[in-house]
Amino acid sequence: MKKLFLIAALAAVASCAFAQKPKYSSEHFDVFFGPLQDRERGISVDYFLGADDENFYTFFSKGREISLGKYSNELKKIKVNNIELPKEKVLRNTEMHMELGDQIFEFYSISDGKAKYNKLYVRTINKETMGYNKDDKELFELSGGAFYKNFANAFTQIDRSPDGSKFLVAFKLPEEEDRYRRFKFMVFDREFNLIYERVEKFFIEKDKIFKVVGQDWVSAGGGGFFFRMYNSGSYRAFQLGNDGQIITWGVHDKGKEFEHPDRLETYVFKITKDKMVNTRVGFSGKRIIDYNIRLNANGKVMISGFHNNNVDARNGLIDGAFLSYWNIDKGEAEHISFEDFTEDFKTSYWSERKVEQYEKEQKKKKDKERIGMDNYDLDYVIEKEDGGAILVGEVSYTYVVYTGKSSYTVYVRGNIIVINVDESGNIVWSKKIPKYQSNRSNVGLGYEVAWTNDRLYFLFNDNFKNLKSDWDGKKVYGFSGGDNPVTMAVCDMANEGAVSREEAWTTDKAGGMFQPGSKIDQLFDNESIIYIQGGKGTQRMIQVKYK
Repeated sequence: MKKLFLIAALAAVASCAFAQKPKYSSEHFDVFFGPLQDRERGISVDYFLGADDENFYTFFSKGREISLGKYSNELKKIKVNNIELPKEKVLRNTEMHMELGDQIFEFYSISDGKAKYNKLYVRTINKETMGYNKDDKELFELSGGAFYKNFANAFTQIDRSPDGSKFLVAFKLPEEEDRYRRFKFMVFDREFNLIYERVEKFFIEKDKIFKVVGQDWVSAGGGGFFFRMYNSGSYRAFQLGNDGQIITWGVHDKGKEFEHPDRLETYVFKITKDKMVNTRVGFSGKRIIDYNIRLNANGKVMISGFHNNNVDARNGLIDGAFLSYWNIDKGEAEHISFEDFTEDFKTSYWSERKVEQYEKEQKKKKDKERIGMDNYDLDYVIEKEDGGAILVGEVSYTYVVYTGKSSYTVYVRGNIIVINVDESGNIVWSKKIPKYQSNRSNVGLGYEVAWTNDRLYFLFNDNFKNLKSDWDGKKVYGFSGGDNPVTMAVCDMANEGAVSREEAWTTDKAGGMFQPGSKIDQLFDNESIIYIQGGKGTQRMIQVKYK
């Protein structure tokens, strides 16, 4: 899953030139391999802490031991500090890290069951010693009936404003008898001085619990789930604006007595120092398949995503893309636009059999459940300077294989789509990157995306047959593990989204499989760092420099 601290780690462009030669080089990128290193069993990089002009920093963990690492821009290990967490009678959790400017902040909590309190602290990491500076600051305390035996159940989230002037600490409070979801919000300045705090309950009708549907925030009982919010691929429940306002959203489940699509209603909440307001957001005549709600660079609430023209459709097929802007205070949309994909785009890289089936359904108009495109998840929304956005999605589904008395689940990740819309919601161009990955687990499936001013770079595990010079994409060969190529597909935004693809490296030469997720981070504007773990106690850092 894509995490907040990964997106927050974007830093200045690295200015150091590489002394070593690239392992792979092309018109669009260079790949550098760091030295193959021994790895202790059970140790794995959890994520990258951040980067500066000359170095980048890592966070490893193993049981009660953590390792803070410092690497040069040439992928050489400079310093690793192994720290054993104190053996205390209290429970100590590292909540998360965040980089801002030249500092790396660590947020950690202490849960004392005997004294019945939780405390959250912030401190900085010393980049020279890779130890902790003695600057711990307590941010808040929960005590008495409002404390958790394990503060991890509070689902703490840390966010910062786009200009870096403010921090947000948000966490769930224990439920009261009414079972409404209660959250506490604390907004701080750069020195972590409190600007304001609020406690809010989330509900629409007082006889109905407000259920918030999502992925990143786990249910705390009662069948309700928590907020899902993502910004550039990161799941974020709450977004903090430069002016201190907080935006979040959720889905109100009206109950089983209501049929689809009337049962679920989406609401956006705006929280400020003085109040919380909400408004229902909806789109008549369309079935919204997947969407993103965010504060854009101008502080506007932007909702964008994919739609199906059949409002009663219960599948995940999409017909086009939409873009809208909402005024939460007035409770109305300032702009809504929908645009369908062309038929050629819908059916591109489909098999002949699937195209024939689709054309028959289009003529009959009987099978409304099947009329549409493919089932795409919206993974990224990338803002453009002109006010528009790039929508990036991927086909994702599972199916079950029955073998006698047993069965197993197959996970599939398919084509990637890139949709460029202008500020009015018009599709400027749309591209599809053919891909097929399947496995009995999610290991090695999916993709990662990095972007510069005029290009998008996609990294994913592929099949050698898809990289042959005469391959036309009509038959997409599947990735299935083993010695496989990692493909780099480049989408040139300045050239109407022209797509090229080529091998970036192979699993065999890298010494381990590329795993999308927290093992890769675009630490610099034009560079990404990838962590590869080998099967025989080895590990390696790989750097991709985008041209």
